[in-house]
Amino acid sequence: MVHRPTPRELTALLLLACALSVLAYHLAADLAPRETANDLTFRRAPASRESYLRLRQEWRPRVGSALSARLAGSLGNASTPADQLRTTVGLHTAGWLLATNLLLILGFGRRALVLMWGVAAAVAFGYAPGLVSRVYPWDLPALFFFTAFAVTVEHDRWRWLPVVILVGALFKETTAVLCIAPLFRPIPWRRRGVWSAALAGGFLVLKLAVDLAVQNPVPLFSPTVQPPDGGSCRLGQNLRLLLSSPLAHPIWLNAGTLAALALIPSRIRLVSLTRTVAVCFALSIFVFGVVSEYRIWFEMAPLAVVALSRWLSPADVARELQQ
Repeated sequence: MVHRPTPRELTALLLLACALSVLAYHLAADLAPRETANDLTFRRAPASRESYLRLRQEWRPRVGSALSARLAGSLGNASTPADQLRTTVGLHTAGWLLATNLLLILGFGRRALVLMWGVAAAVAFGYAPGLVSRVYPWDLPALFFFTAFAVTVEHDRWRWLPVVILVGALFKETTAVLCIAPLFRPIPWRRRGVWSAALAGGFLVLKLAVDLAVQNPVPLFSPTVQPPDGGSCRLGQNLRLLLSSPLAHPIWLNAGTLAALALIPSRIRLVSLTRTVAVCFALSIFVFGVVSEYRIWFEMAPLAVVALSRWLSPADVARELQQ
């Protein structure tokens, strides 16, 4: 049940949404000049098709993120390239987090107060000074589309799921994991399977088309086959990271919300769905990503905080268990 805020409460929520976006602006702008790849993905590559097609294989299909970075760059007018980079990265990050916060307010009403804080904490961990040096154009758009998925599930608006998955895939292909969501709908199993298969088929067609358009050497395969920082499979490296420093351990991912999600009982459908999506997502990260790179887990932040907030509401739990 969504409790709509009063006009005064809405004003307070909007103020909080803007303040958290300003925080994200400063965090991201501070990281922008710390790594060459930040400048490459935000400013240099989106400037022309030739430079864009020289990006790494997994970055090229994220054309939506490149276009949004280019739009953010057009809004700034700094005097030096370094200042322009900071402005571009800051505006891009703040804009997408603001859009995410507004979506939370629209979809969850007064509950957005807690949800926005949870998502902002995850972003702060992902861009924490001293822990990371990377900030990429697809980080926050991915967060936005997984928030849109959470709103879709909350309001039982499943007809919007194909839009979330397919449009989101143009920004980052991780929306593919959401194709399993219909398996948790309270409908006959045959329809669940048809829904999931149709979504997966649509995603594969779109992915193939985009990969061919951006000249990916291995269509339908996102990770770079031989990346400059090591092999495509990073399972061994990630297993070693589980024994890393306690202050940079993967347990703190998304401000601890992902670990907390694993601890609550899965008696309600939302928790089961969120946990299954998180497991599938984590498996892909363990094989192809770097588990201690907090920002690549942003997609799980809105799902985890929504599931946690639902579980901590006894009335919501009782209502769902009675259905």
